[in-house]
Amino acid sequence: MKWLCEEKPSSVILSGVHSALFYQIPLDRLFTEQEVDEFVSLYQDPGAAEADLHRFFEANPKFLYVLGAYNGAVSELSFRSTRKDVAGRDTDLRLDFLLRHQRGAWDVVELKKPYPRRQGSYIVGPAARRKFSNDVMDAVAQLTTYLDELDRDSVRQELQRAGITVSYPQGIIIIGRDAELPSDERRALERNLPRSTKLVTYDDLLDLAKARTLVVTTYHLFRPLLDDDISGIPLTSFECLARAAELVARSQPPDESVCREIIQLVIRPIQVIQSNWQLSVAHFTSDDGDDRAIAQSDYSDVETHILSLERNWGCANLGRFLRFGRQSWNMRIQFDELVMAVSEQVGRFLQQNRRDAGEQVSRF
Repeated sequence: MKWLCEEKPSSVILSGVHSALFYQIPLDRLFTEQEVDEFVSLYQDPGAAEADLHRFFEANPKFLYVLGAYNGAVSELSFRSTRKDVAGRDTDLRLDFLLRHQRGAWDVVELKKPYPRRQGSYIVGPAARRKFSNDVMDAVAQLTTYLDELDRDSVRQELQRAGITVSYPQGIIIIGRDAELPSDERRALERNLPRSTKLVTYDDLLDLAKARTLVVTTYHLFRPLLDDDISGIPLTSFECLARAAELVARSQPPDESVCREIIQLVIRPIQVIQSNWQLSVAHFTSDDGDDRAIAQSDYSDVETHILSLERNWGCANLGRFLRFGRQSWNMRIQFDELVMAVSEQVGRFLQQNRRDAGEQVSRF
């Protein structure tokens, strides 16, 4: 049994205050681009074994933490089963991972390969009778056995002595790719699985990790500027950009290239959702009634992204852009206006915080 994470303070790289809520995001919950690339290279390799994946998750348990509000993990936990083998001898069971939830509960994670043992899919059968393949059902049966055993008093007492209190654990199977487990079919078929069991693909993990990668990129760009004085600075707000720009301005001469990076850094997260808008442009400009209804549905997703950016980046222009976008539907033009508005607001912050920095910096 290997404990992968103890309850101890983490290096906080992101903190701030939103309304009355103080928030902190520790480093061990965020990802670098290198870590994500390493994960992709591993699970996209058809020759990668389950042991290779297991070693990766042991070294990088935060890829498992994205599955929920988890703050600890145990690898390769073995315990005595209440069942005998065919010869009547005692047997031991070994769990790939146990994840500790913040509320103290523990959940089981079972790893399977990203690709089926035989060429094909993890969902098989004719269109009218689709079902999970034997690979999936074998994994479900194995996980069900683990959960049943963990529900027995003797097993709970054994784990309690090791410092693990198990109570109604959930089971997660990490298996396959989206191509072999299409989400629409997977969700429909999951209704036939035990309620305590959930299927997650490696592509699902990648998407969750990508959503936490941008902040780390931001942190590394600003780290040389902020030196060791980083506590309490809300990196997701324009106030941090102004603080970083102020430090740049104090250098002699001011670093014009870094100022440009600051502006681009603000624009980048907005560009992340540009693809969503472009997908909806055809609907927004359509005269067809059905398409217009679809457009309004799509725009609600865009609205969610916009409001999230408005909260995280503290930019009032985002709210005005959203209200204007509701009226016109011309998303391409609105995106350009949004970028310009954000750039202008960053420029104002830079000017306000570096009035004595000289004309070279004040141009931004």
